[in-house]
Amino acid sequence: MPHVTLYQFHANESDVESIWEMACNELDQLSIKLTFKKFSCITFDQITFWASLLPDNGDALMKMHSAIAGIVNQPIKANFDPHMTLISTKDPSYEHFVNELAKKYVPIQDVFTLALGKSDNIGQLTEVIYSCKLKNNLSLDQ
Repeated sequence: MPHVTLYQFHANESDVESIWEMACNELDQLSIKLTFKKFSCITFDQITFWASLLPDNGDALMKMHSAIAGIVNQPIKANFDPHMTLISTKDPSYEHFVNELAKKYVPIQDVFTLALGKSDNIGQLTEVIYSCKLKNNLSLDQ
């Protein structure tokens, strides 16, 4: 499921509902229109390589990240890097394929709504627990 992570955190199952309610009540916006124009290629260990799309609207995403950090009582992450992961691979030549794709790529955009979910041991979203419904029918035209 395509997503941009605002904050990864651990919580007791008994706290999840109240965290969700605080997020819905305290955030100025519960949805955001994002356009993905650029690719990112990154590795942290020279073993696993990641290709991602980078969204615009970084200031709004940072504001949302900061709000969530406060709600879950965690620090604002200086290295917060909003992105939509496309692949992870062990093939170090992946950048060649990403660069070829980037030559033909037409930027995409969509409206993303706030959601809270579970992730696996490497941080991939595996289950949505709560998700907002668009209240004001925000569309790509707005």
